[in-house]
Amino acid sequence: MVDSHDAISVLQELGLSEYEAKCFVALAHLPQGTAKDVSRLADVPRSRVYGALDRLSRKGLVDIQRSKPKVFQAVEIDTALHLLRKRYDTYFDTLEESLRDIEPAYKETDRAVWAIEHHENVTERTLALIEEAEEELVLLIFNDAILDDEMLSSLQQASDTGVSIHVGTVTDEIHQQLSVEVPGMTVFSSALLEWVSDTPENHGLGRVVMSDREAVLVSSIWGEPVLGFPDETAVWTAGVDHGFSVFVRNILTYELETSKA
Repeated sequence: MVDSHDAISVLQELGLSEYEAKCFVALAHLPQGTAKDVSRLADVPRSRVYGALDRLSRKGLVDIQRSKPKVFQAVEIDTALHLLRKRYDTYFDTLEESLRDIEPAYKETDRAVWAIEHHENVTERTLALIEEAEEELVLLIFNDAILDDEMLSSLQQASDTGVSIHVGTVTDEIHQQLSVEVPGMTVFSSALLEWVSDTPENHGLGRVVMSDREAVLVSSIWGEPVLGFPDETAVWTAGVDHGFSVFVRNILTYELETSKA
């Protein structure tokens, strides 16, 4: 059962109890089995096996042969995955409906600046800003690790919907990649970008994002403990009249005008 720890852990994340997850994985190893077989293989007390298997049966994950003793069989893996995915999607649909109901009809202008920790979370916020853009998106890239497949796909989708995309970079590889992957966007460089990239004290910059000249994000990178996953933090705001937003917006607007000159 050592190789099954990951499956058991994920099944628990998807809502199964520990005993349910262990019993299902144990049955997946067998053509069929009795409660005794499952208890021995899953390392679950016999007194808890019957309850776990009955619950799995009600969830459609286990079939029961009403013999003496009862014989149990896990459904096919494809069937189990379909049922679990459908159940997970139902949870998300219910959650979305509930959250939409409690969200206020309007929100006041947000003047706060929010901090984000970790590269994955900064990337998720960046992807959200790209998705929310309706007219224009400006993105400055100072680190190669920023531009991954998910980012390229998101930029392509935004471009396909008519969003005007401008990407600033001084890296030839990024320039060529963007020109091929997202041909509809504008890729530019500038004296400011070159200065920032060449100045040692500024090497911590990772990315700058502006969506529809409102929401802005600025990140910094300090090393790359795992290859392709830099240690990144960021600050962002959607407040159109916040000083941070105004400052970044003015710089990026100047960059765009300069690149077109």
